[in-house]
Amino acid sequence: MTSKQDTQTLAASLFLNTLEALAQNRPGHVIADASQLRRDPALEGALDEAGGLVVHPAEFWHQFNQPEISHFCARFGYYCLPTAELVAWLTEKIAGRRAIEIGAGSGVLAKALGIPATDNRMQEWPEMIRAYRSIGAAPIRYGQNVKPMEAMKAVKALKPRVVIGTWITHKFRPHEEWRKGNQYGVEEDRLIKHVEMYVHVGHTRIHEPKPALEIPHGEFEAPWLVSRAIATGHNYICWWGE
Repeated sequence: MTSKQDTQTLAASLFLNTLEALAQNRPGHVIADASQLRRDPALEGALDEAGGLVVHPAEFWHQFNQPEISHFCARFGYYCLPTAELVAWLTEKIAGRRAIEIGAGSGVLAKALGIPATDNRMQEWPEMIRAYRSIGAAPIRYGQNVKPMEAMKAVKALKPRVVIGTWITHKFRPHEEWRKGNQYGVEEDRLIKHVEMYVHVGHTRIHEPKPALEIPHGEFEAPWLVSRAIATGHNYICWWGE
């Protein structure tokens, strides 16, 4: 029987391979060129006194160039940077219904929305921490409000009507190796069947292989979406259901 440590080591190896493939083949995911870094969001109000991410209007982030934003995200383990506009849009979509966030990471977005935050917290595994550090990136620092729960278990246990996810990695499927993904990723096409609405905030280039995108859905890009991706103009929101 494979031990949990062996399984986690394998997961870290597969994930590192995926990250390397993204860096080589998907330019939207390349870490910033240091020569383009002139300002540091961390020194200009991006973090609060406790070191947590502040939810700012998108205008705050627009004062920095994308390499500066990407470098900030890589240093502190952020992927999607919640803006006040994103929080307002999601609040309108949730419309008072029971909702949760999956893959919540820092828990900042869920806290701003006033909903439970869940995540399998796999980036706390020693193997995953080493994998991230080997490419010069920081693992996620999970918020105290983030419950350690895999996505489908969270849906079954908490019974939300709406599920929110940002930069969610889909589950790796051996018969569809071209899609990449992660063996501990989320089966979003399965999750969609259990809720009234699923909303994913991501990047059109990086998240293009998602199986769920083959299911009818709504999507749009907005200037108030901010992320770590170097390729600008491709941050978008997808949603399934209403």
